[in-house]
Amino acid sequence: MVERASREVTVHWIEGLVILGEEVRFDISCSRGTYIRTLCADIGDRLGVGAHCHGLERLICGPFRIEQAVTMTDLATAVAEGRQDELFYDMDAVVQHLPTLRIRPESVEKACRGVALGNRDFDWPGASFSKGDLFRMTAPEIGLLGLARALLHGQRDGKVFWQIPVFKVEKVFVRSAEEKKKDFTTV
Repeated sequence: MVERASREVTVHWIEGLVILGEEVRFDISCSRGTYIRTLCADIGDRLGVGAHCHGLERLICGPFRIEQAVTMTDLATAVAEGRQDELFYDMDAVVQHLPTLRIRPESVEKACRGVALGNRDFDWPGASFSKGDLFRMTAPEIGLLGLARALLHGQRDGKVFWQIPVFKVEKVFVRSAEEKKKDFTTV
């Protein structure tokens, strides 16, 4: 038997519990990194009966719900009719749930090249942030540039980090401010 490493996760709620013979069905809202199959096995172990996950369907992921999904048949039909763009989300909509890191105009090209960003490259993103937090990078008159991750904790308490990188650029969606008008999914 392979030992599974434990990890801390959050279960927000479990509801809709239905027992049909030996089968149990439920809906769960949980944090990312939660392994539902492992949760099923752990519940079975605690009850002394053993258990496994027979089926798994993700109903919500971030701001998206299963009701918004498109079948492969619908996608194929849209492609055949030249309407596929109607079915895709704009990149900005996909990362709308992330906090915004506003890049200063003079640092846009730096961000587009993936260079780490220091305190002078952006407007402070809020009261505080934690190391590892992911942000959507935006710039005035351009919009979404990409994603950046905090390299350290930051608080707006008078401490200013001038010399060290504060954010690492993770993903760039545009090559430069001039090329923003073109359609780039990723670079």
